[in-house]
Formats: sequence, C-alpha cells, structure tokens
Amino acid sequence: MTLTKLLINAKLEEQKVVFWGFALNAQISIFKNPRLNAPCSYFVDNNAKKQNNGIGTDYGIPAIYGPEKLLEEDKNTYIMITLQTYRHIISITNQLLDMGFSNIYAHTEQYVYPYDDYELALMTPQKLKELENYTPQDDYSLVNRFEALDRFGVSKIRSLFHDEYSKALLDKIVEKYRVGNRLQSAFSDICEKSTHYFDEVLIDVMHDNEVFVNAGVFDNETTIDFIVYVKNKYKAIYGFEPDQICFAELKHRLRDIPKLNLINSGLSDSTGTAVFFGGGLSNSKMEDSPFETNMKVLTDSSYSIQTTTIDEFFADKEPPTFIKMDIEGAEYKALLGAEKIIKTYKPKLAISAYHAADDLAKLPYLIKEFVPEYKLYLRHYSNSYKETVLYAKI
Repeated sequence: MTLTKLLINAKLEEQKVVFWGFALNAQISIFKNPRLNAPCSYFVDNNAKKQNNGIGTDYGIPAIYGPEKLLEEDKNTYIMITLQTYRHIISITNQLLDMGFSNIYAHTEQYVYPYDDYELALMTPQKLKELENYTPQDDYSLVNRFEALDRFGVSKIRSLFHDEYSKALLDKIVEKYRVGNRLQSAFSDICEKSTHYFDEVLIDVMHDNEVFVNAGVFDNETTIDFIVYVKNKYKAIYGFEPDQICFAELKHRLRDIPKLNLINSGLSDSTGTAVFFGGGLSNSKMEDSPFETNMKVLTDSSYSIQTTTIDEFFADKEPPTFIKMDIEGAEYKALLGAEKIIKTYKPKLAISAYHAADDLAKLPYLIKEFVPEYKLYLRHYSNSYKETVLYAKI
C-alpha cells in the first residue's frame, strides 16, 4: 500500500491517521496535499525533546504528543511509523501492539526519496519476524565490525584510551559486535545519560570563548545543546551542512542565533566537489561514505556539492577550539583535512566513531598520530550500536 492509498482509505473510512516519528521535511510533504491531509491528525514521538515544542507550526503541521495521546483513540486508527530504521520499527510496533492497535504501517526499506509515495508494509507478526532476522552484509554487520577491530588488535586500541571507563566500554562494545545482536535494546546497558557530544569529560576544558565547529549540523539540536552547555558564552559557531534541504531549514530555524555561521558545504581532505545523496535525512552522505545496504537512496536525490577542508576554511579565521563531527562516514577524511589545525591548536574533539566497521580503531590511531599528548575518551549514546563518540582533549 502506498502512502496516498493509506490516506485515501482513512478518509473513506472516516478514520484518523497518526504519524509516529517526526522529521520536518518529510512531514511537510505529507501535509502539502490539501485533499488528503484532513485525516492526518497529529504526530507522536517517544523523544520528549520533540513533544509540544512548536516544531513545524510555520508549515501548518499539527502538534507532537507523547504516546499516551494514543490512549484516547479508536483502536482502528491508522498508525504510520515514519522515517525509522528497522530496529526502531520493531520496538515501536511492539509498543503499538501492546496498546491494542493493528492498523500499523511502516516503510521497511530505509530510506527512499522522495518521501511522498513509497510502499508501506502492514506490520504483522510475520513482518516483525522478518525484520528481526535481517542481517545486512556490509560495514554495518556487527560481526564484520568485530572482525575489523580484531584485526587491528583490541588490546592495542584499548591502550590508546586515557581512562579505565573508556577501556572497559571498548571491551563491551567489541563483545556486542562479536555476538551480533542488532536489536534496539542491545546496547541499552552502556547508553550514557549525559548530553550527546557534550560529555562531562569536557567540562574542565571548556571556556567562555569557544569557537565551535559543528560538522554535520542536520537539525538544530546539537547547536542548541552546545549553547546550553556553555551557558550562551561563546565566540563563534561554524556549522557545516551539505544537505540542501537541511541547510534551508537550518537557516530558518536558527535565524536568531548570534555569532552563527552556516556553510552549505561538505568537509573532506581536499577542496573540490563530491557526489552527495541528500533529501533531508539523517543518513545523507557523500558518495564514498559507508551506509547500510537496506538504505535505498534513489539516483534523483543525488547532486554535486562543494567540499572544503577545515585547514583551508580557517586559514584566515580564528581557529576552532572545539570540533564535533557526525558526517556519516566522512570523519576520517575530514580529520585528514584538519591536520594542521589539530596539530597546531589542539582543539577539543567529539567525533562519531561508528559509521565504518573500523572507525573505533582508525580514528583514535589517526588522532593520536596527529597529537600524541591528546587524552582519548569513549562514550556511547544510544540503545543500539549507533552513536558511539570519540573524545579528545589536552
């Protein structure tokens, strides 16, 4: 069933459609058809940050509620799970089934662009079983990750980290890779409670004149988290976002943030151009970055982008004091393009270290090669294998 067909059915049956999960650009496409948007009631999300915050009101998009809102609904209400990985789909579907809903639909071949009319699957017990048994054979296979780190030598990787917590955490992550459990809750026991990219390990080295590089802005959350973390005392923020849809949204959402410079460019090891697969999604990526085999990005979503290096961009500017990177597998090349800045000024680093199978080895090795005196720390911020962050400070 397509999304359009689902909306038509709901309208004919006088049923509501509630969307689980909120991604602004995707929801705009849902609500832009005035003949079909009548049954689209509202959004729900487990993420408290997204609830009742007014996101999307400028676009006529209704409120975002917590799951408890669904308790008021007829059990025949159509529920569509939007823009989720299949691990999230499994957990959300089980949550909805426990609440008594059966008309639950999701798109299970992440991600297709454009968003408007892809095929939806009815989430039956059989479909859930298929998703639970799915194991991609690529960099995102956890067994492949274990083998990649084992080849490097886990004990050698462990020795690069400064604190015992990071060393123990590495061992736990490697063991989870070895077991290969990709269910949404598999990493819940090591998930940090502190703010993603702004861990307590950085508190003692933060100051009131930070020049913050946000590489891979995507949405406004990390920028806001930084401002809150430094209590609104900073010198400048530079946000690099190559995705055209995200960049346009960011210019609108963050228009009142002072001392913010948004740059519609990718970061790499050289200045030039690259093929970019965009569409406003969290997995938008440059051509040679790794991504899951079940993420289908159509050719009409690709376009050429400009790339720059941190070394070249900051050649005539005050250098960064804090660099955060989450750029879907381009972190290694972007670090190569920041070699001079890192060696000369030794900025604090918060680098995503999970996109490629060997990130937990090659990224800390590279950073220690640049600056041997860096102290490295490892933290993990999700219930799944994603969102492992490598920190470096002097």
